[in-house]
Amino acid sequence: MPVPLFTQPEIEAAFGLILPPEVATRAARVWWEQFASEVDERGYFLYEDHLAGIKGAHGLAIASPLPESEQRSQERLFWGSTPVEERLEYLMRFSSFHIGLVGLVSEELHERMRTAEGLTLEGADRRRAQMRRIVDAINS
Repeated sequence: MPVPLFTQPEIEAAFGLILPPEVATRAARVWWEQFASEVDERGYFLYEDHLAGIKGAHGLAIASPLPESEQRSQERLFWGSTPVEERLEYLMRFSSFHIGLVGLVSEELHERMRTAEGLTLEGADRRRAQMRRIVDAINS
């Protein structure tokens, strides 16, 4: 059964975390037209294939082998110099990155994405921390 993930304004808000506002608006519209072929009556993007195979895969809490400062340095190194064009390319392919990014928009969305992916609270918090480091790296 398809899982309602997010609305078009929610994906736009998520894109706005790592793109300039006018670019985020256009990109979200293009993304929505490309991927949101199935939308429920409330306007939520419905998706099934991606989530079906991973529900149990994220249930275990695995500690990160690197200290927070090193993780932050690595995120800054990888994402800090990523030009807008490359970020757009990455965002125009649906992946778990989108789910993590959308989860930063609000607590309600974080919980909705956690539930949809079947993540533990600890696993979702680790993903949220990583996504925050990525957003910080891009915007610094």
